[in-house]
Amino acid sequence: LKLISLNFLIILFAACSDTSLSKESYVSCKKEYVFDATRNRQIPIQIYTLADSTRWNGELVILNAGYGSSNTEYSYITSALADKGYYVISIQHEIQSDEPLPSGDDMIALRTPNWREGIKSIEQVLKHMKKKTASISTKKIHLIGHSNGGDISVLFASENSKRVHSLITLDHRRMPIPLSKDFKTLSFRSDEFEVDAGVIPSSSDQKEFGIEIVYLKNVNHNYLRDIGTKETKSTVISSIFQFLNFHSTQSF
Repeated sequence: LKLISLNFLIILFAACSDTSLSKESYVSCKKEYVFDATRNRQIPIQIYTLADSTRWNGELVILNAGYGSSNTEYSYITSALADKGYYVISIQHEIQSDEPLPSGDDMIALRTPNWREGIKSIEQVLKHMKKKTASISTKKIHLIGHSNGGDISVLFASENSKRVHSLITLDHRRMPIPLSKDFKTLSFRSDEFEVDAGVIPSSSDQKEFGIEIVYLKNVNHNYLRDIGTKETKSTVISSIFQFLNFHSTQSF
C-alpha cells in the first residue's frame, strides 16, 4: 500500500463539501442527512469510503463527534479507516435547536438523556444504512467516540454488546468502560482533565476483558481532533490500526 496520496491528503486536512469528490478520488467524502420522523429531526452525517466500492471490506464504523465539535473534525481517523476499506459514518449529534449540555454534581444522571438521544440517532443511521447499502453489515459495528460522543458510544456498547465489534473512545470522561468479552475496547486518555471515578477498569479487569488504555502525554482533550499535532495523530492512528490488526502507513 502506497504512502498517503494527494487526494487522500486533500480529504485529510480539509472539511468535506456538500457533494462527494470526483470518482477518481482515492477516498470519497459525502455529506448527507438522515431524517428521524419520530423526533422530527434531521441528523447530519459525513460518509467516508473508498471510491472503488469493490474494495470495501463490508464493515461499518460509526464515529460520534464530541460536544461542540463538528463531525468533519476527525478526518485523520475517518479517512484513514476508509482507506482500509471500512464504510465510515461520522454523526453530528448536536444541532442548533438543541438545549445546552447540562452540568452539575451527578453528570451521569444529568447527561444520560442526551446520550440516549445520541443512541436514537445511531439507531436511525443504522436503519438508513440497512436500506441504502446492502453490502455493508449493520449487525455488528465498530464504534468510535470523542468526549461526550465517547460516552454515547460506551452506553450504546453497554446495552448492545452483541451488536458491537469494537469500541474506541477518545478521552470520554463519564460512562464506565463496560466489562464485556463480546467486543474489544481501546481508550485513549489525554492528561488535561481527570477522568471520573470508575470510568477506567482496574488493571486486572483490563487484562481479563482485553481492554487497552493508551495514555497520551501533554495532549489536550480537544486535540484528539484534526487540530492535534502530527505526533498525537500518528500515535492515535497507529494504535487504532494495531488494535484492528493493521499496519499504519500514514504520514501527517
